[in-house]
Amino acid sequence: MLVGPGEGYAVGIVPAEINPDLEDAMLTILDRATGVPWEYHYVTYLNIGYEADFYVPLVDVAAEVLNPFFDALVSYDAVKVNFFSGRYYFGTGMETGYVSAIQPEEVDTYTRQGNLWAERVPRAGVELWADKFLAGKRAAALYLDNATGEQLAVLGNVPGGPADTVYLTLDKTLQNQAQTAINKYRGAVVVLERDTGRVLAMASSPGFDPNLFNPDNFNALWTSPLSDTRNPLFNRATRGQYPLGSVFKIITMAAGLESGVFTPESTYDCQYEFTELLPDGPILYDWTFEHNERDGDEPPSGLLTLPEGLMRSCNPWFYHIGLTLFNQGLRNLIPDMARVRTGSLRRGGYPEEATGQVPADPGEKLASTNLAIGQGDLLVTPLQVAAFVAAVGNGGTLYQPQMIEQIVSPTDAILQQFSPVVNGTLPISPETLASIQDAMNEVMENRRGTASGVFGNFPVELHGKTGTAEVGGGLDPHSWFVTYSNEGNPERPDIVIVVIAENAGE
Repeated sequence: MLVGPGEGYAVGIVPAEINPDLEDAMLTILDRATGVPWEYHYVTYLNIGYEADFYVPLVDVAAEVLNPFFDALVSYDAVKVNFFSGRYYFGTGMETGYVSAIQPEEVDTYTRQGNLWAERVPRAGVELWADKFLAGKRAAALYLDNATGEQLAVLGNVPGGPADTVYLTLDKTLQNQAQTAINKYRGAVVVLERDTGRVLAMASSPGFDPNLFNPDNFNALWTSPLSDTRNPLFNRATRGQYPLGSVFKIITMAAGLESGVFTPESTYDCQYEFTELLPDGPILYDWTFEHNERDGDEPPSGLLTLPEGLMRSCNPWFYHIGLTLFNQGLRNLIPDMARVRTGSLRRGGYPEEATGQVPADPGEKLASTNLAIGQGDLLVTPLQVAAFVAAVGNGGTLYQPQMIEQIVSPTDAILQQFSPVVNGTLPISPETLASIQDAMNEVMENRRGTASGVFGNFPVELHGKTGTAEVGGGLDPHSWFVTYSNEGNPERPDIVIVVIAENAGE
């Protein structure tokens, strides 16, 4: 269960009351009782200072998790544990959305809809999308009173009813692992079932604790996601719009092959510099140039076929494709290839989603050349990228991403059941697709592939692409990684993983 009626504890600490002789033991118990590494708790109060004689909130913990350690935890004077109950969230809230109190300016609107002023209402995510199922049926009655308020008759009434149960496609273990993995970055992780569109995990960092919107939670008195300058309520997986960088070379390769100008056997000498824009345009550079300038030991990739160009992520190869198509009157082929209908999660259980941006017309040589490596005016969301990569992996079918597995009534009637929805197919031939798939496998397994250092001996067949996207302003580039498995095991469906880490460099 990710959300439901439950009980929890608000855990905090008063740094000035910490016994230095017992601090290590206290941190060990905090680690075990909360499921959060002791380093997090330590850094939290260390940043405040040991002299602080006031309460510092640490974390909210489900009662079922903390109860076995309760007595040990409260034996430390510095640790404060406060019980609360209500709608309890076992995740970060980004995958489910959250509810919060009706604000004064909203009272009139919500009371007209039948809400009580003291209720909490859905604000985002599945909570908002599925509110008509999760709210239950409100009881109501209409009375006839006299002038003194005495009830004379009941004119009508409507009985209430319990809420429906919404089951999500998310895998709880995978969701927790994805969130933990991305927590030290600003960024997002999306995991899809490759051949159906099921969303198995959707993590965004920084995340937030939706239990902090529960007014009975003691920690809510001390901290709020609304005041967090890192904007944790912003779901980077569905609303973050980013340049795609070198992952876009998959699309450029497809456009190049479909144009008939290039074949899988076409070759290009990948050197440090791309000079084809001279004399009127700038010299552009390969990533090996920057590595060699920094480390002095990165030679250029040399003569490469087009699939090898993707394997090595050779910038000049793809600059060459972009410029060549422009010069041959095919400048819209790459952006048109990028406008595949990946499908919106608004129809699949999650209402907040950005649309991304593909330039309508690159317009001139430099823009077309830059677009070929995913730079310029192109913006995408991690969810859109995941849906596209899934189509590359499954043979070309663009599945609608969906988060709702099943909705069941209180009488166990199935109101909604997951079924794959096809939005279209990739506009490329089977031969082009096979060439791209093979090249993405070489990225992972060939010793010269850009991801082989990590995945070269991985026990699962993987196809992937690394990516670095420049953002300007003197900031480090965003780091992308996309991959899909290709095992064909019906007992363990193939998946797609997309990760973006903002300003994480290469």
